[in-house]
Amino acid sequence: MLDNVADVSRVVPLLPSAPGSAALLTSRSALPSVRGADRVEVEPLPTAEAMRLFERIVGRERVAREPSAADAIISLLGGLPLAICITGANLSAPSLRSRPLDAHARLLADERRRLSRLEGQLDGEDIGVRSSFETSYRVLPQDARRLFRYLGLIAGADFVPELAARCAGIGREEAERSLGELADRQLVEVGGAAGERFRLHDLLRLYARDHAEHTETEAQRREAARRSLDWYATRLEDWLGRRGVHELPPADAIEWFAEEHLNLQANVRAAYESQEWDLLLRIAGSLYEFLFYRSHWEEMEAVKAMAVKAARIRHDDSAELSSLIHLAEARRILGHREETTGLYERALEIARGRGDKDKEGWILTHFGDLQCDLRRPGEGLRRYAEAQAIYRQRDDKGAEIWLSAHMADAYQQLDRPEDAVRVLAEALEEGRRRGDPAEITWCQWHCALAYDQMGRYADAEEILAPAVEFHRTRGDQAGLATMLKIRGDIHLHAGRPALAREAYGEALELVRAIEAHSRVAELQAALEQASE
Repeated sequence: MLDNVADVSRVVPLLPSAPGSAALLTSRSALPSVRGADRVEVEPLPTAEAMRLFERIVGRERVAREPSAADAIISLLGGLPLAICITGANLSAPSLRSRPLDAHARLLADERRRLSRLEGQLDGEDIGVRSSFETSYRVLPQDARRLFRYLGLIAGADFVPELAARCAGIGREEAERSLGELADRQLVEVGGAAGERFRLHDLLRLYARDHAEHTETEAQRREAARRSLDWYATRLEDWLGRRGVHELPPADAIEWFAEEHLNLQANVRAAYESQEWDLLLRIAGSLYEFLFYRSHWEEMEAVKAMAVKAARIRHDDSAELSSLIHLAEARRILGHREETTGLYERALEIARGRGDKDKEGWILTHFGDLQCDLRRPGEGLRRYAEAQAIYRQRDDKGAEIWLSAHMADAYQQLDRPEDAVRVLAEALEEGRRRGDPAEITWCQWHCALAYDQMGRYADAEEILAPAVEFHRTRGDQAGLATMLKIRGDIHLHAGRPALAREAYGEALELVRAIEAHSRVAELQAALEQASE
């Protein structure tokens, strides 16, 4: 057995040639020049297998006493057998046998010192994760070494060659060539349906970052991080620059967001922690449509709270205003309503100070929604009336049509569904005169809610049907799920639970597909209610 082979020329003379003999070689490279070999790629251990290995070293009883701490250790080691063996051996040494696993997990959680804690002795031999990685790193060409170091500066779980090139300040072809060399040395993992995505194992990311900190200057590292953040900000801005994206993100944009979602979260945090306020505001400002579409309200709250702070530091009233509006919306929907009043008041102050009537009307409308959430529909109608006066003064018929649904919701809360239908019927007539399908649909499905409250189930179904088809035809999965939820409610109230379950079931599949987790729980509860 020849372990950790790096230089094939030194190994070939050692290979046995006698009949019936064999050699087992381990390496961080595929060793393409070794002919006639059967190659087996060894992946990091799955969690269950990693835990079994850890238990065999430190003892099952010790793991059973602190299962959560053991899980944390396995997670921090990323399933790497060598790291698990070293950690297990260290914890089994006489000096550490009494150390709680929780204490060791806390030590490993310190990223800056994790690699130094993954050194020890196995079978009397000094060994470490860092030295194992170093064997592969030393034989790389200079340009591949440099790219590897810069990869450790990218925030996020994985990346595409274009981002790697942008971070390192090199061309895409050069980046792809170096990524191939890194993949051959098992220093990056290849993923994605077509092998177009790459990732660093967590320990390799720490190793790469450590090399970058000792090789590149602080200014070079900071500029690389800025280039990575700028890449995400520019991509988001490109999506938002498309016509109609504010109504419904295009399918390819939604697909891109699904792939990059966790990376975007990491980059927002990285921008905040490094105080890159301008880049944070660019990314946060462009995320709204995607987070709204997927109903990611907790994430919206976190992102927009950071954006509000960044805008205040930059004395950017425009960015603060838009961030306050979105933060207030997220907190209102999450039920943090008492915390939201001050946000709307500050947003109104900024909008009025800037003479921004369009934003003032928007804020007043959602301030009215907050009053309705607080079971104060009369106060809500007062806010809506203020917004309506602004829209009428500006002759903004589209905004008035949008406002009508909010007013109808307040009337329904006051148990005045007839007034809700009246307001919506007027808006629907205006929408038809304008010939805007989205405005017509908006009025139709809100009118269905009012008819449902009145017990006019046939009328509710009839006026909802074209709204369902509108969202289905345009491929709006989130909107279609909303329409189907309303249809299910109408069927349930009309005493047709089987049809309600059918509508709820289709809606549930749609929100699962777009990973709108908060809506999944809502529809699961509706299905349970329809099954009682």
